[in-house]
Amino acid sequence: MQFKPTLLRASICAAIATSSGLVHAGGFGLSEQSIAAIGMANAGAAAQVMDDASTVFYNPAGMSRLSSINVAQGLHLIKLTANFKNQNSVGGIGQVPFTNSPGSVGEPTPLPTLFAAMPLNNRIAIGVGLSAPFGLKTEYQDGWIGRYQALISDVRSYNLNPSMSFRLNDQLSLGFGVSFMKFQAELTNNVNYTAVALRGLAVQGVPAAQIAALTPALLGREGAVRITGSDTAYGFNLGALYEVNKDTRFGVGYRSSIKQNLAGVAQFTRPSTTGLPASIASTIGLIQNVGTPDGDVTVAVKTPASLSVSGVTKISPRVSVAGDITWTQWSSIPGLRIVRSTGVVLNSVEYAWKDTTRVSVGASYDYGNGVTARAGVAYDPSVVDDEHRTARLPDNNRVWLSMGGSYQLKPNMRVDAAFTHVFVQRSKIQDNQSATGAGLIHGTYDGNVNILSVGAVMTF
Repeated sequence: MQFKPTLLRASICAAIATSSGLVHAGGFGLSEQSIAAIGMANAGAAAQVMDDASTVFYNPAGMSRLSSINVAQGLHLIKLTANFKNQNSVGGIGQVPFTNSPGSVGEPTPLPTLFAAMPLNNRIAIGVGLSAPFGLKTEYQDGWIGRYQALISDVRSYNLNPSMSFRLNDQLSLGFGVSFMKFQAELTNNVNYTAVALRGLAVQGVPAAQIAALTPALLGREGAVRITGSDTAYGFNLGALYEVNKDTRFGVGYRSSIKQNLAGVAQFTRPSTTGLPASIASTIGLIQNVGTPDGDVTVAVKTPASLSVSGVTKISPRVSVAGDITWTQWSSIPGLRIVRSTGVVLNSVEYAWKDTTRVSVGASYDYGNGVTARAGVAYDPSVVDDEHRTARLPDNNRVWLSMGGSYQLKPNMRVDAAFTHVFVQRSKIQDNQSATGAGLIHGTYDGNVNILSVGAVMTF
């Protein structure tokens, strides 16, 4: 029995549709840049609440407040936890049900940052930052019921951000910078080759009775797909800082979107044909050798622009309060297409992402003797709703509770620490991809994020 590979390709593309979840990492922005700012839930970050070189990221105009060479380095340990509770999910067609729990989705991920700034004179300062504005990692255990929709989702960015600030007068400073960003992604999931084979037989017009007779030999045939890609592109950031007086200032920071054209490969692991009847061996052979060839792919991703407005003021000699509003243009990611080097679209998915506005407030208390305590709270809405949530990132609205502090260890050295617990609202998921053989994920996620940050600020 011979079958046309072009018809099988259509079936296979549908079956592996869930491998294209790059931007399913909804809300994959990282705001962990300054430890002092994190200790206040990022309240006042664009108003140079931290008084160090990390202002390069939030608002380059803030470098105008630095009187000497300043270096801020930090390490943030981020642990995402998302526990899935199954509510009558349905496995992929033709597969033996697995009882494995997905485990605790997410693992501790270190995030280093480094910023440096130097005044050239009393009006101009230059600086540079090395950080990661975007990132995500979720990982499920092999064999869980949603394995055809997601296993590993790993998105990473590396950003080099040279910047400059200009003090126009005693109150107003402006700044700008250029971002050179390397973006990498790795996505894996299982592929239901039983569904692919059954669909291939149906597409070829094989009678239903014959397919039913052949089905037992096709049960449990599954493989996997791994898609990787990377690109380096550039954008910019702008900022303004207005100092009302020595105790009060306001800042605005803008970061542009960056269009990344990720180039990479799709690699498939295919099922064995051992034990298959000769009448359908050629079908599986086509799937193995023609329908899912390894090969080069490209994926276009546009990271979102963001705008932050911050303020900070002293309300007493020891107490300062701060606030921040940050808008992020997640709607700039309308969808995703994975395209082979031949021009054939491996998969195309549309998204319904929403722009978000995060609001945070915080305070600091100067105990004297070089000791400062900080605390803050933030509300950070999700980019997705219940209808469009996926297993790549079971995200929902979040509330940040942050605390931190600083100690002036030496006249030229400050050590910072912060801890944030992020409460994530219970997420409902009902992602029905049964038509592609990937099954139905139905249930809830209970999750949270813990962030531990430590670092130092040195002046020269």
